[in-house]
Amino acid sequence: MARSKKLTADAYVVDALRFHGGMTQTELGKTSGVSQTEISKYEVGEVPVPEPKLRRIAEAVKMDWPLVAHLRRFFALLLPAAERSQGVRVAGPPAPEVLEPARLAVMPYLIEDAEVEAAGQTPEEARREAEEIWTALERHPIPRRRELLGYTWHAARSCALLARICEASLQAADRDAKEASELADLAFFIAGRVPEELRSRAEGYCWAHLANARRAGGDLDGAEEAFALAWKVWLAGAESELLSERRMLELQASLHCAADG
Repeated sequence: MARSKKLTADAYVVDALRFHGGMTQTELGKTSGVSQTEISKYEVGEVPVPEPKLRRIAEAVKMDWPLVAHLRRFFALLLPAAERSQGVRVAGPPAPEVLEPARLAVMPYLIEDAEVEAAGQTPEEARREAEEIWTALERHPIPRRRELLGYTWHAARSCALLARICEASLQAADRDAKEASELADLAFFIAGRVPEELRSRAEGYCWAHLANARRAGGDLDGAEEAFALAWKVWLAGAESELLSERRMLELQASLHCAADG
């Protein structure tokens, strides 16, 4: 993207849409009915992008409008943070060291249609994706991870990522119960966004890991209470290969051992 003193979130969105469509400015102009000259001006921030024109561009590259709105929000939030980091008004694309961590964490998922992708994705493929995005996210403090997930379309709805974060909570429990609890809470953030038919089971899975964090912290009464709720909501949800009932039973057994001890 060319440099400009007026770069806006919409300028980045137009550039991202054209990249997603794999088109030159001329090709996008012909497909969308928006002239190549206009597209060029939009991409460098020379003129504002009227919403009707942005909708035509989105339609031309076959991207649903709700996802375009999500992209706008992502760049609108990210650009001011980049400016603050650089200490100056962004006069072009922010420095790579400013954008790279966020892009690594979320960009592979910003332009995916979660429903279509999930329909043709095996559990193993979903787990591999979850591992990749978790590797990118875990370098950030937990509050920043939640913020990055808030920018995403796909990752924040992924049962596979929820399960991976719960695994991280389990691994953290015996060394740092507070961290384990914070990770379970991060998984809850995703549970509230997964497809509706899986939401109850996802929340049950999170409650079980929160119960485990409470067990590790010595709050056995709180752990028992959380586990009772875990089973209640778990059983109300649809089955998912990504959320293991065996893990639920193992965590419950650990809690019983702690209570008996």
